[in-house]
Amino acid sequence: MKKGIATIAGALIGAALLASSVSAADLKMSVKGKPVAFQYGTPFIEDGSSLMPLRDLLVALGVPNDDDHIQWEGDTKTVTVRHQGMTIKLAVGDKAIYKNGALFKELEVPAKQVIEQDSRVFLPARAVAEALGNKVGYNEATSTVTIEAAEPVNKPAVLASKDGDSILLPAKTAADGQLYGMILETSFETGKLTLVLADGSKKELLVADDANIVGIDGDKSTGQAYKTYFHSGIAATVKLSSDGKTIVAAELEPIQVEAKVLSVKQEKITINESNGKTTERLYTELSADVGGRTITFNTVYDVKLDNVSAIGDLKQGDAIVVAGTVVGDAGYLLGIAKK
Repeated sequence: MKKGIATIAGALIGAALLASSVSAADLKMSVKGKPVAFQYGTPFIEDGSSLMPLRDLLVALGVPNDDDHIQWEGDTKTVTVRHQGMTIKLAVGDKAIYKNGALFKELEVPAKQVIEQDSRVFLPARAVAEALGNKVGYNEATSTVTIEAAEPVNKPAVLASKDGDSILLPAKTAADGQLYGMILETSFETGKLTLVLADGSKKELLVADDANIVGIDGDKSTGQAYKTYFHSGIAATVKLSSDGKTIVAAELEPIQVEAKVLSVKQEKITINESNGKTTERLYTELSADVGGRTITFNTVYDVKLDNVSAIGDLKQGDAIVVAGTVVGDAGYLLGIAKK
């Protein structure tokens, strides 16, 4: 009897979901101008939101159709999507969708499991597509959900460093299984670090002892020596373990800050090399106003210049963009672009 009641209830729920749709059989979807043929269920509209069969939607958006990229946890009814360095997570009945561990948005209609359609899971098309970096529209005349790739972000993301500086994170798209962002802080005792992604979300990650690390100067090392390489105020592209929690490889890159020149100093200095020899280098020190705070950048290596012929040509008050690293009130200088 209980089984019969459950079956009837399930049928009623499924019928109610389809009844709330705008002629479910007529609802269509196109991705980048190409119509999508539904293989895993019939899409429907509920309370103004288009819900699409899980795999039809994700595969159409370019997510590989395998367990590494699309995961379903039956116990919690949670869907986890991993694609191009992004991790999207949402659960049936939960009006929240998460991107890279942070809340992406609140949903008007959550994911549904429709009993009448073989208990298949349906996802809110707009929220999922936007979380994966796409633009979503709706053509009422043809009842078609239209999904297009969002215009590429050419401007750097503006992030706040641990010291409150506005850091410019150069635009970059991470590959599958990777994350790209700015290192906010590190814990040498635990071997963990916090990475801030371009959308502002944060990921706490463990650095594997045998992780392959390439520093900003091209030097290679391992996770055991990561104290020398990882620190706040530096960009990093990291490759993650299969569970997405551990860094197994990393390539470190400079960040950028907008600044105004306070002073420039250059002088030749003698450096004692590890082989016992001495080398004469040109020491460059740039003192700059970064958001009302004075930061001193320095280097003994060549500095990449843009829109300025020589560092000595810079004058007090010049607006510049500095490429390098920032830790507290000091920075490592790699490049200068005059605005």
